Amino acid sequence: MPAVIRFALAAAAVLGCAVVGPSPAAAAPNQSVAGFSVDRLAELMRDAGFSAEVVRRADGAYVLGRKEEARFQAIPGGCDAQGDNCVDVELYAGFSGAPKIEFARLNAWNARTRFARAFIQETGEPGLQMDISVDGGVNAAALRTQFAIWDEALATFTRYLLADRPAR
Repeated sequence: MPAVIRFALAAAAVLGCAVVGPSPAAAAPNQSVAGFSVDRLAELMRDAGFSAEVVRRADGAYVLGRKEEARFQAIPGGCDAQGDNCVDVELYAGFSGAPKIEFARLNAWNARTRFARAFIQETGEPGLQMDISVDGGVNAAALRTQFAIWDEALATFTRYLLADRPAR
């Protein structure tokens, strides 16, 4: 299947997905989150309505997040020597097979969008990134709001990439 078609199918899944509520075991809204392990990060993402799978590699661990067919990585940062007590997370989505986007159009999206940043990867394909910090502690409801902002940014950027594409 051509890469552009795979991208279009993934984009359709992002745009047509239903919002999934928090799990019954979700953290109480006023519970403070001041640090996390990669396993706890996966739990927090599930509470926010994503599927989340921990991926462990020799150079560290991250969470592969998913909402329908839209996949992204959640990369913990600011961790202690054991890889625990992480205080931030980078959310990253690459758009393999997406149509090329001009810098001016990318900059226009960035200029009107808060929190998430779009960029062109070394491969020439677009990417999306957002950072979340829990340093000092945030309540669980605020953290779920940050994940909801990421979910919306991912869907919005996908629509933006598909807009004004020439018909084939």
